[in-house]
Amino acid sequence: MKMSEDIRKDILLESFQVLITDYKKNFREINEIIGKIAAIDISTALDMWEYLMDKNPKLITANSGGFMNDEAYFLTSNIIYILSENIGRSDAANAIISRPNIKNIIFGVSASVDGTQSSIIAEFIKREDLNTANELLQLVFSNKIQHFGSSKTIGGFFQNLIDDLRFDDLRSGISDTSIEFIQHWIQQIKDPQDKAKSNVRLLNLIK
Repeated sequence: MKMSEDIRKDILLESFQVLITDYKKNFREINEIIGKIAAIDISTALDMWEYLMDKNPKLITANSGGFMNDEAYFLTSNIIYILSENIGRSDAANAIISRPNIKNIIFGVSASVDGTQSSIIAEFIKREDLNTANELLQLVFSNKIQHFGSSKTIGGFFQNLIDDLRFDDLRSGISDTSIEFIQHWIQQIKDPQDKAKSNVRLLNLIK
C-alpha cells in the first residue's frame, strides 16, 4: 500500500502531539518521528526538535554518567544520529548549523557531547569549511559540563573525529590545512596524556 507524503506527515504529527505529553516515557518513538519527518520536511523536524528542547531544559544537562540514564543523550546526540540516518550526515550537518539555538545547545550546553557531534564537525573539516568547524569546536570547549559519553574525554572526542575523517577520506586524504587545524585544537587539550593519545591518532591521517 502506497501512502502520500502528506498523509504520512499528518500521521506523524498527530502521533507526536499525543506522545510529547511525556517525553521521558516516549522518547524513542518521538525521536523516530522526528527522523521520519526529517525525510519529508527537515524544517518541520527541526521545529519539533527545538520545541522538545524548549519544553525539557533540565534533560539537556541531565547525565548520571551511565548510558541508559544519560537523558541528555536522547534529547541531543541521539537525534543527531537519527537525522543522519534518515537524511544523511551531510544534510544533517547543514540542518544543524542552520538553527543557532540547536547548534549552541548540542555542542555547547548538552551533557552529552560524543561521537555524533564529532562526526558533524568532521563533516565540515572534510569540506574544508574550517570556519564552521572552528565555531563548533569553540562551543565544545566552552561546554561547562564536559561529559563525552563513550568518548569519555575531550581526547577521546578528538580520536573519534579523526577516525571519522580517516574512514571518510581513505582515497582523497586530508589537506595539510585541515591537518594543521586539527593539530591546533589538539594543543588546546589540557590533559597531557589525552593530548598525546590524540596526536598519535592524528598520524593516521598523515600519509
